[in-house]
Amino acid sequence: MLPVSFWGYWTAGITVLGLLWLAWLAFSVLRAREGSIHSPDDVWDANLREGNSEPPKWWFLALFSAIIFSCVYVVLYPGLGDNRGILEWSQHGQFNKGMEYYNRRTEKIRQHWRTAPLAELREDESAMNTARRLFSIQCAACHGEDGKGLAGLFPDLMDDEWHWGGSAQQIQESITKGRTAAMPGWRATYNDAEITALADYVLALSEERNVQNHAAHNNYTANCVACHGARGEGNIELGVPRFANHKWQYTDAETLQASIEKTIRAGRNGIMPAQENRLTLEQIRLLTAWLTGGNN
Repeated sequence: MLPVSFWGYWTAGITVLGLLWLAWLAFSVLRAREGSIHSPDDVWDANLREGNSEPPKWWFLALFSAIIFSCVYVVLYPGLGDNRGILEWSQHGQFNKGMEYYNRRTEKIRQHWRTAPLAELREDESAMNTARRLFSIQCAACHGEDGKGLAGLFPDLMDDEWHWGGSAQQIQESITKGRTAAMPGWRATYNDAEITALADYVLALSEERNVQNHAAHNNYTANCVACHGARGEGNIELGVPRFANHKWQYTDAETLQASIEKTIRAGRNGIMPAQENRLTLEQIRLLTAWLTGGNN
């Protein structure tokens, strides 16, 4: 395959010129003749005299060997622009061969990971060790090496509270398809006093105590019940957390009350990116098995 693009011709031309220059250099060494040209002034340090001497023969042999090697290389491998060489070797092709070899060697175990019940995978120490390493590589950056998340940013995966449901199927779907939650901000609707009262009402729901504030109750009923429920029970279909579990995802203020007020005022947007294009089915099932019991 000859060069077919400008850059193909460009790189091929540089390669050929380099080989021609190397050939000229080699034969100039071969044609060099013994001789010495110097003047009385060409003496250094009393006994060092400048002159020209015939270079050793091994110089020519080394350069000539390099030329032969280079010519053979560019014929066999990519080296002349777009030319792929007789062997048609490429890094991409080499990678694909490596992946094919890996897939052949691991097909049996990967088939087991794809089809075995999750309970069986949880009992498989090798599978769970793989899941831990996979979590460390793919998930720990956000959820932490221990899976306990980061308050104010990422949820704790080691408890029983899952905004989108904690069954194996729901967790696998969360990993595969990702999740996008949206808590709108209400600063344009309520003033600071109303937001403070509403935050106190939400906190009271989580502590299962009554708040004698009819305005806050009315505001909650008007704009919050649809997602969070009348008693703050949440909605896993929408990824809405319940209040009574005492698990607060966003605690990035000095007090819980202030953090709730900040959430109401400015809103929150949580995103779990989909992993279906980054992880294989067997990897997702391993993570699901680990998160639903194999992590203990």
